[in-house]
Amino acid sequence: MGRADVRGVARISALARSILDDAEPVDSAEREAINDALRRGSTEPVVHAAALWLAFDVGADLRLSRSHARSWIPGVHELIHSGHLDVAAYAVPRLKAAFPQIRYLENMDFVFRHLPSAVGNGREPFVDDRSSDVQIVRKPGADTLLIAFCGGSHQLGMPNNLLDRWFAQLSSHLVYLRDRQKVGYTGGIAALGPDMATTIESLTSLVRDMGARRVVCLGHSVGATGALRYASALGAERVLALSPITGGYEYAKKAAPHLPPRGVMWWGDLVPFYRDGAGVRAHIVYGERNSGDREQSVRMTGLPGITVEALPNWESHHSMGELIRTGRLEQLLRWLVSNEDVVDLNGLT
Repeated sequence: MGRADVRGVARISALARSILDDAEPVDSAEREAINDALRRGSTEPVVHAAALWLAFDVGADLRLSRSHARSWIPGVHELIHSGHLDVAAYAVPRLKAAFPQIRYLENMDFVFRHLPSAVGNGREPFVDDRSSDVQIVRKPGADTLLIAFCGGSHQLGMPNNLLDRWFAQLSSHLVYLRDRQKVGYTGGIAALGPDMATTIESLTSLVRDMGARRVVCLGHSVGATGALRYASALGAERVLALSPITGGYEYAKKAAPHLPPRGVMWWGDLVPFYRDGAGVRAHIVYGERNSGDREQSVRMTGLPGITVEALPNWESHHSMGELIRTGRLEQLLRWLVSNEDVVDLNGLT
């Protein structure tokens, strides 16, 4: 690709980005520029996202023959990450009809059909800033703060902009956290402090500044590890941990065989945190058919304050989709933010 072509790619990507970000009227020349980029074989997700946005804007056919499913799908991702859920909801069922063999589109169609409507309850609007490690969403009058620890993909088992529709229904403030080191938050969060201790101090100050009387935590994968690890130090009452990494010798042997046996690992072992009771009620969820998640979850069974739930016949590490399908997500979130047992956790309320 020559220098002029590179400039052309950069220019069309910038145009596509402005279409998504500016939400202003688009003239015919700009529409044709996006269409021409697709005819020339562009694989840029932002270009495909802009093409989908332009079709939605006028209620037109998506003209999917202009490209391939392997490019349209990243375009849908770009729409979701940019906060254009209405456009993605318009595009996904049409993509599913055009490419029925792609399981991902079937799953996303299901999610969008069950996506809660946007609420007008005074809560601050949220569009995920993927470059930010700390994002705060305030809800006037709330006395509960939900701290959400993102996993290794820097989300919570699905894009944060989607999941936030479920969170928005809760009467609580919300803080999204990201661990760029992907070490179960043991190294802290740079935006809050140079290590875990100072990060906890900063979060404690944030709780106080927001006037929250109650703190609850949620996390997925290594984010669930962070939620379980931080909960007691933050004075959290409850934790919802989805497919956590809880550590231990067997996990260390598989994940880091080059390190000394029985040595201290970066993720540590969560069992000692809860063996004598941490003053926290934690509910762990994992897929029954995922052997790794099962091993990591059931080793917490029987510890004070811990309940463990297996999702029958579920194999994926990502449990959000199954929780949505079974209606468990709403139930578990209500349990998480309530100071009452509004949902039976395996009969162990």
